[in-house]
Amino acid sequence: MIPLRRSFALPRFLPAASCMVASLCCGVTSPYCRLLVAEDAPPPFVVEEPPRSALEQQKMFHLPEGFHIELVASEPEVINPINLNFDATGDLYVSQSIEYPIPAMDQPGRDAIQRISSLLPGSEGRPRVETFADGLHIPIGLTAVPGGLLGFSVPQLYFFIDANGDGASEQREVRFGDFGFDDTHGMISSLTWWIDGWVYGCHGFVNTSEVAGSDGEVVKMVSGNTYRLRPDGSRIEHWAHGQVNPFGLTIDPWGNVFTSDCHTRPATHLLPGAHYPRSPGDGLGLGPELMQHSHGSTGIAGIVYYAAEQFPQAYRGSLFIGNPITGRINLDRLERHGSTYTAIEQADFLRCDDPWFRPVDIQLGPDGALYIADLYNCIIGHYEVPLKHPNRDRSHGRIWRVSYSEPDATGAVSPASKGIDLTSAEIGQLVDALGDPNLIVRTLATHQLVMRGPAQAEQAVRALLRAPTTAGSPSTPEQRAHALWVLKRWGAWANQDWQTALDDPSPLVRTHAVKALAEGEGWEEARTAAILAALDDEDGFVQRAAVEGLARHPQ
Repeated sequence: MIPLRRSFALPRFLPAASCMVASLCCGVTSPYCRLLVAEDAPPPFVVEEPPRSALEQQKMFHLPEGFHIELVASEPEVINPINLNFDATGDLYVSQSIEYPIPAMDQPGRDAIQRISSLLPGSEGRPRVETFADGLHIPIGLTAVPGGLLGFSVPQLYFFIDANGDGASEQREVRFGDFGFDDTHGMISSLTWWIDGWVYGCHGFVNTSEVAGSDGEVVKMVSGNTYRLRPDGSRIEHWAHGQVNPFGLTIDPWGNVFTSDCHTRPATHLLPGAHYPRSPGDGLGLGPELMQHSHGSTGIAGIVYYAAEQFPQAYRGSLFIGNPITGRINLDRLERHGSTYTAIEQADFLRCDDPWFRPVDIQLGPDGALYIADLYNCIIGHYEVPLKHPNRDRSHGRIWRVSYSEPDATGAVSPASKGIDLTSAEIGQLVDALGDPNLIVRTLATHQLVMRGPAQAEQAVRALLRAPTTAGSPSTPEQRAHALWVLKRWGAWANQDWQTALDDPSPLVRTHAVKALAEGEGWEEARTAAILAALDDEDGFVQRAAVEGLARHPQ
């Protein structure tokens, strides 16, 4: 076992136990917010208190002033939730497992993926929970894609097809697999579809997988790893090597990938191709560490970068991290240093006095709120408590929503941003959404434009990229950064487009331009010269993007 780095007074740790999910929600506020300190008692391995109702639990949360938590869904409709993901309609998908952590592979699967609709502000009626796919074995990672959902069920990654658009899958196809499943509590998790068209994900503890796309290129992963894959099953690539049991992945507006990990650090900024600690003897040649603190446990699950305008400025650009061992949401402010970050530990963002609270995944919603998957269980440890312990709960689970609203002079509070169904949006609305303050909305709009195709939208998207960049510009850096990826994914990114993007006054646009140039095989002389020139850019992120691009194409 790997010993806990005792930044705090937790004398023992509950390791890879935290491979689960979390999602925020409720309606209680409190100015309570503090760091975990030495007098905090270590959590018990098995909670002796009985479970509480969701209404009782809601009253036991502590949040900074102005924040509210509300229940989105709970048992019996949601049981043992693990991962969360929003689609372009604003519906939330939840993987859940009563089999976890041991699947009954010789029997029909008993687990499911649930779809929660009508949950965003402005929706009519109460949230509705319906089964999207069932008959699964420990589904964990999932991400919505056109026509359905990519989702994991031991031992394969499937495309769950919703051909008639009724919100339920009628058919499934294997996209990748088989993945190793010697240890089924650390599997394929945290699938995240990014604006470059790749789906990023985590590979869990102990397992060894040799997986290929339809191109035949095999990727071998041993224990903790991160990778990226094409949604159509055509290719899978290593992203970074190592970590013990990464469970939680988030991407910032620049395209930086962060994971949470059980056993090493609560958060890591992953550089492509880098190696990260896996065992106590690991030393030289590792990627830089993001932090030195442990947040009081090595069982960490779920991480999200906050990129929206609903939370106060002090919380934007920070990492929210699920800690199912201590029953808290930890907070780290990111400070940029050159081409990487340093995480500065902040007061815990959320605490719950109910010891059954187990935040295992956190997602930013299109409304600017945070959604938390609460496994809600009296046991979270896998080494300290037998896997077949009779008290392991298989009948509870909650999804919470955390929002912020500041009262005006009359005491009234402003509502959170209303969600929009991007699947029915017009081209002009999607182009505008590329500049939305919420990164999730921008990302979903990017995918929608790619899906609509250049025949409908190329002129409007290219106009963004080539718009004047002086004061009063009709486009923002965010719009231009996302627009260049839309053109790139269409195969319509002309030389003038990338040359314009490389000259953009915004380092955000230049960073994405270099990243986009580095994708694909075969570099002509002009592209090579452009990447080499970016090494001298005044911005560290642009420089690092150039180095990463050259490393991918050493020839």
